[in-house]
Amino acid sequence: MKRYFMPLLVLLCQLSYAQQITPTLFAHPPASAGIRCWWWWLNGNVTKESITLDLEAMKAKGFSGACIVDAGGQDQRDNGNVPEGPMFGSPEWVALFQHAVKEAHRLGLELSMNIQSGWNLGAPDVTPQESTKHITWSDTTLTGNKTIQVQLATPPARQGFYRDIAVLAFPWRDTIGIHPLKDLHKKAAFEEAGFSAADTRYLLKNDVVSKANAYHSEVIDISEFLDHTGRLKWKAPAGKWVIMRFGYTNNGAHISTASGKWQGLVIDYMNADHFDRYWNTHVKPLLDGIGADAGTTLRYLQTDSWELGGINWTENFRKEFQIRRGYDLLPYLPVVAGKIIDSPDSSNQFLNDFRKTIGDLVSDYHYKVFKAHAAKYVMGIGPECSGPHVGFFDGLKNYGHSDIMMSEFWAPSAHRPDPDSRFFVKQAASAAHIYNKTLVGAEAFTTIGKHWNDVIWHDLKSSFDHEVCAGLNLVFLHTFTSSPASMGEPGQEYFAGTHLNRHITWWPYADAFFNYMARVQYMMQQGRFVADVVYYYGDHVPNIAKNKESDPAHVLPYNDYDVINEEQLMKMELKNGWLELPGGMRYRKLVVPADYKLSPAVQQKVNALQTNVPLTPDFIGENINWIHHQQDSMDYYFVSNSADTATHVQASFRITGRQPEYWDPVTGEIRQISAFRQKEDMTTIPLNFAPYGAYFVVFRKPIHGDGKAGTNNYVFIPKDTLKSPWQVQFKDMPVKTFTKLESWTNHTDPAVKYYSGAATYQQSFNWNRTSTDSMYIDLGKIQDVGIAQVNLNGKDLGIVWTPPFRLPIKLDKGKNDLQIIVINSWRNRLVGDRGLPEAQRITHTNIFIRPEWNLLPAGLLGPVVIGRLTEQ
Repeated sequence: MKRYFMPLLVLLCQLSYAQQITPTLFAHPPASAGIRCWWWWLNGNVTKESITLDLEAMKAKGFSGACIVDAGGQDQRDNGNVPEGPMFGSPEWVALFQHAVKEAHRLGLELSMNIQSGWNLGAPDVTPQESTKHITWSDTTLTGNKTIQVQLATPPARQGFYRDIAVLAFPWRDTIGIHPLKDLHKKAAFEEAGFSAADTRYLLKNDVVSKANAYHSEVIDISEFLDHTGRLKWKAPAGKWVIMRFGYTNNGAHISTASGKWQGLVIDYMNADHFDRYWNTHVKPLLDGIGADAGTTLRYLQTDSWELGGINWTENFRKEFQIRRGYDLLPYLPVVAGKIIDSPDSSNQFLNDFRKTIGDLVSDYHYKVFKAHAAKYVMGIGPECSGPHVGFFDGLKNYGHSDIMMSEFWAPSAHRPDPDSRFFVKQAASAAHIYNKTLVGAEAFTTIGKHWNDVIWHDLKSSFDHEVCAGLNLVFLHTFTSSPASMGEPGQEYFAGTHLNRHITWWPYADAFFNYMARVQYMMQQGRFVADVVYYYGDHVPNIAKNKESDPAHVLPYNDYDVINEEQLMKMELKNGWLELPGGMRYRKLVVPADYKLSPAVQQKVNALQTNVPLTPDFIGENINWIHHQQDSMDYYFVSNSADTATHVQASFRITGRQPEYWDPVTGEIRQISAFRQKEDMTTIPLNFAPYGAYFVVFRKPIHGDGKAGTNNYVFIPKDTLKSPWQVQFKDMPVKTFTKLESWTNHTDPAVKYYSGAATYQQSFNWNRTSTDSMYIDLGKIQDVGIAQVNLNGKDLGIVWTPPFRLPIKLDKGKNDLQIIVINSWRNRLVGDRGLPEAQRITHTNIFIRPEWNLLPAGLLGPVVIGRLTEQ
């Protein structure tokens, strides 16, 4: 019955995100637009109490859901361990899981779940036969013209596991001076082909120079003459013969960062039988145990990214290769061992076919099977199935089975400091567009090496905005670690990821940042992405699209693009001058790689899809990232300053005849843009951005003619600077007097110097000027995470967390009472506790407080200024 209703329910799920955009929903986004998180059950050490408190905290901050990820890894990079909780799938763990589902149901939160502990799918009961496999071999050279009886050496094996594939014989050739194909280990899929979505087209090339009569041929299958003990008895023809015994062993991949006793081998990603067995043993019982909540409260299942190395064999590989490539691989098998069969070109082509077959099997017998199993429970899947580690798959094809196109992006850290190694969402967004899916998710703000010292507006917001411009519309915070009360504060944490949970110091004020992301996600989950170009990225394996800036179609910065694979390209049609996919996505032009040999079928399709439509710029704006969506007669652009300094640009949009509006996701404010001009098919608008500032420019209401002349720039004109001493209340301390605004770390009192948390600055001042309305308070500089709440005369004015740290205020004549609550991170208290005995420490965590950690400037540094915004 569930199978029958699955297509309808999937459609209804997609429609739940599709809504008519309104200013009201922008200011107050629906629950479905809320962020989510990797909800880390660290080493299984969670309690029913901590589960309930976590979920209630998420609900209070506007989360739409969470993904349960039971995992270890807490002790990596010199960090301490945490107590071992129940093992994944054990009765005790199941009780915690069922409690989480019931509580999520009560709160109206949508759950996902990683279907194991850790990542690289596996389990303690995965046998070597079920595990990921490598080809292995031994060889010997013998003289023929007689019956050979020889014990063939067993090829090298891991953990004593070995199975035969074939015994092959071929005439010996003098191959002195002839080298194996370059990059053979990658070409034969023994190891990953790259780290961060690397371009792998180099694997298609052959650089071995031909040498007549020097290569192997006439490969003979003599497997039938090998007995079960490994002894060969074969009547060999005259001449010198190379005998190769091929088999397979496991590739050595184990589950990564699993909790406690959930250790073991990784399952074979190319064999449906092995996935089925894993599912029936470990996943099905969990879903059966929650009844109707499977498919409703628990909506998606997930696995993490490919980090299991290379794989190149499975039990049915020979048969699958024959079906998919149209010839028998056996005569070419020695190529993986470094031999050249027939010719370098033939050998290289075989390896191309070999890798394509691996990619096909990973897609069809892992992710497609995963989807089919989940569908029985009316559930979707959202695995990180397409990089950035360059495994042997077609990234877009894998995404074709997903319901959430799940990727990842990183906040700046020493581990991944550059944009090319941090941003990966463009491929997932392209997959959503070409497969007609709504949700583009990402493991968000991952770092390695940083702990509690990320600046919200500088490190997190800038990374989020960048990936929104690539197509992101659903953040999964990495990571929200569950930490029982017994672990203290800030509690237990994973060795990696930005710590974003109810234990961080600024959690009471975090909804300001979370609401910003929700408003952006609401807009980006609506409408249809507008791209002029679709780029065919080839049919080779491995194949992973890079970040947006890689620009393989060479259309940036004025036009946007999607990446498409062979599977979807062949479904594209030319209709009324547009290139259109079955889901309705349209493009103006198809671009193919200039140095790529297309298959005959693809070449024929490309020829049929040629258009002569000029590429008119969609957006022009120097150093501004952008993305364009369209809903009915509304066009809207998310535009983002890519620099940490304020900037002013003349931006042009390929829209005319409609009034431009400014929609600010920081505040939910909407206002008309007054200064603009229209010429031909472009509207040009002076735009002003704060450091890493971003907002939507929306066109929805018809208008004739230009706007007024001007810059749309509002300048802050100071009227008064608050210089009187500040009374500052730190928790559990007498009130301190600050005669000037400076970092807490400069204070002589160690309790202030090493303080972490909130402090309230208070000052009363007189306002005797004529005007009391339309004024603003500017807080100047706030350290370290950069967040503060302002109260004036008992009224909450709101939270500031991004430059220019300014809020509108209404002053009373005469005396005004001002309170500013400023929060810093855990870092300074951790540094202060570093040299103290455990019993005297305020903080408790497994994270190693490194000797190189320094105090971070903290507090309100100002100046605090009252002023007016005046249009320039």
